[in-house]
Amino acid sequence: MCTLADALVERSHGEFAGWGDVVKYGACTAARIGEVSGVRKEDIDWDTWMWTVRRQTTPGPGGLIDKGTKGKRARTVPIIEEIRPMVAVRLDALTDPHGRLFTGPRGGRISTAVLRDATHWDDVVSGIGFEWLRRHDLRHTGLTWLADAGVPSTSYRRSPGTDRSPRHSGTCTPTANRSWPLARR
Repeated sequence: MCTLADALVERSHGEFAGWGDVVKYGACTAARIGEVSGVRKEDIDWDTWMWTVRRQTTPGPGGLIDKGTKGKRARTVPIIEEIRPMVAVRLDALTDPHGRLFTGPRGGRISTAVLRDATHWDDVVSGIGFEWLRRHDLRHTGLTWLADAGVPSTSYRRSPGTDRSPRHSGTCTPTANRSWPLARR
């Protein structure tokens, strides 16, 4: 995962580190890119390291807009230990509780298209041997990690905002592609 995140940052204009953080957060929380864009400081509970997913950023009339989650209801997602330091730095930097945890280099909202274009996603994933990886696959990778870690399926079925188990719906990342450790630096 760090290889991908680092390569995306390296290819982006100005080597914007935020793109790598978006990718890591999305994969480690099994979130949609639009949901990552919608995270606000007030959505993170520091005491329990839980994220209440309340909104997503999506294309709308006049540009990107925020709206409710795809499942039309809030859900709670754990923030794993490996990304807590990155999240803590971002939370500390925000003074406004409504402030976005993740923005583009000029402070704007993020979408999958913005992430693709800003990081040269297609070229990067091909260059590092992950040509099978689409941006939405980060979500399924996260779900697969939860399943592989032995988390009961009832937990991750609720967490991603879907009523289907990825193990039984064919949406998990294929086994051969699971060797993505989120290495600590």
